[in-house]
Amino acid sequence: MGFWGTLIGGTLGWTLGGPLGAMLGAAIGSSMSGSARMHSYPGGGPGAPPPPPPGNTHEQRRVAFFVATFGVMGHIAKADGQVTEEEAQLAREVMAGLGLDARDRTLAARIFNEGKSPRFNLDDALGQLVQVAGRRRNLLRAFMEIQFKAAWADGSVHPEERRILDHIGAFLGFSRGEMAQMERVASAGMRPRGPSPEEKLKEAYGVLGANRSAGDDEIRSTYRRLMRQHHPDRLAAQGLPEEMKDEATRRTQEIQKAYQTIREARRAA
Repeated sequence: MGFWGTLIGGTLGWTLGGPLGAMLGAAIGSSMSGSARMHSYPGGGPGAPPPPPPGNTHEQRRVAFFVATFGVMGHIAKADGQVTEEEAQLAREVMAGLGLDARDRTLAARIFNEGKSPRFNLDDALGQLVQVAGRRRNLLRAFMEIQFKAAWADGSVHPEERRILDHIGAFLGFSRGEMAQMERVASAGMRPRGPSPEEKLKEAYGVLGANRSAGDDEIRSTYRRLMRQHHPDRLAAQGLPEEMKDEATRRTQEIQKAYQTIREARRAA
């Protein structure tokens, strides 16, 4: 059963509450009867304080992550004044790349549109995501990397998009170094021209967030830490929707590729 099926099946979409619940209610309400509209979601409403979800279960984290991911993505896309058809297509490509089926992509697109709305409150949405995620920092890291991926989808980042990304990172408590490393992982392979061997090696060190002067043991330790942070099964256990595990798998492959590039360069030196 896809993500939409989980919601319609009567679980956490109905009790998420807060700004994310309101956004989800509006998205689902656009294609259902009035009984499913925003006012049916307890605690919903733009600007409403996010109440603690009952039990803060795995499914609630899954719903909150899904809604926040695509709502914030829409907000970032709108950052430079308007969302062009090209930007909307890029968003659809990101959604497809996350492994969502056709119905789930439709729901994600509706949430994306809610994120473009002037009534969308970024800090309220982020606050509820942090509350639901709790101590699961790797889940917030996955969220941040998806936002970087979306921003880099056309090969560059608009200054206003950059400002919002920096604000999100600060709100979530990520350091500048962590942000730079996450962006390198997320944007790997998305820049407009093919890199030279030297640029590939430089990017590989960037993906790992390591210095060229680091010893082999330090490089290996960094690589293992990143693999733990991005392991798809670990992220799924923290609340990453199953439909998005393919993207987590691609991240681990980028990290593995970077590590292999560095090892091969050091052997040849």
